[in-house]
Formats: sequence, structure tokens, C-alpha cells
Amino acid sequence: MKKITMLLISLLLIFCLSSCANIKKDLEFSLDRANVQSIEIFNPEKSYYEGDIHAFLEENEPIVILEPEQHSNFLDTLCALDFEKEVVFFPIPMDGGCDYDGYIIAVVYSDGGYDIIAEGGLYSYAAGSDGQGRHKYDHSDYCGETPWAEFFKEYIEK
Repeated sequence: MKKITMLLISLLLIFCLSSCANIKKDLEFSLDRANVQSIEIFNPEKSYYEGDIHAFLEENEPIVILEPEQHSNFLDTLCALDFEKEVVFFPIPMDGGCDYDGYIIAVVYSDGGYDIIAEGGLYSYAAGSDGQGRHKYDHSDYCGETPWAEFFKEYIEK
């Protein structure tokens, strides 16, 4: 009886320690909307990840740069999109990360910082006052019902 009890407790413990959950996340911008200099939409040929996303803006040309009159409406729509992040309750080694490909949005700020928003992850670069930049990676993925590419149709077709 003790062996069966120990086996059940061990299996329950293994199950609990290796569990994870998907948590909904609101999109947050690095700076206030008043600091937005431009909003650019890209569709790069190359996929990016955490190791090379910092070079994204230098290596790609936007397919669309939104007019300043469009910024407020576009940012409202962007904030309404659903993102979720997988949270692991027990730190175990696992593959994965942020994949930046397909349509990618860059919100560029007047201080030189920017936010990158993609279907497979979020990235922010903040220009530091000491000359050193701060990089922030977020593994939140888009999880809305509307396909990611559908969101861009009205802006690209103009």
C-alpha cells in the first residue's frame, strides 16, 4: 500500500512541477503615444529571433509608413489585439523563443527607441541616457481569432 501511495504522490508531483499555463497579456508600449515618431509595417524575407532582432530596422525597408493622422486609430486597434504568454511553473530547459517573421510592426519613438510587434513575439529597445540601450524581449504570441495578416490588409492595399 505504501508503494502505491508513494507512486501516486510521485506522479502527482511530477505532473504539478512540469505544468504550464497560457496567460493573456495586454500589449504595452515602451513610451507614451505622444512620443511616437512613426509607425512602420514590414514584411521581411528573412526570419529573425532574439539574437538578431536588434538589427531589424537597419536591414529592412518598410512596405508602409503610416501617416500621423492614422497613428491613434492604429494604436487603438493594436492594443485591442489578443496576446498570450506561456508561463512554466517549474523551470525546465525547453526550446522556443521569439520568432519575428511575416508582417512586423515597428513603433518608432522620438528618442530613438522602438517597439517591434510580431505574431510570434514582442521586442523593445529603449535608448538609455548613458548611451547604453536597453533590450526587452517578450515571448507573448498573437492569439486572436482574426489571422495576423488580415489585420494589415487595409493599410497595405492603400
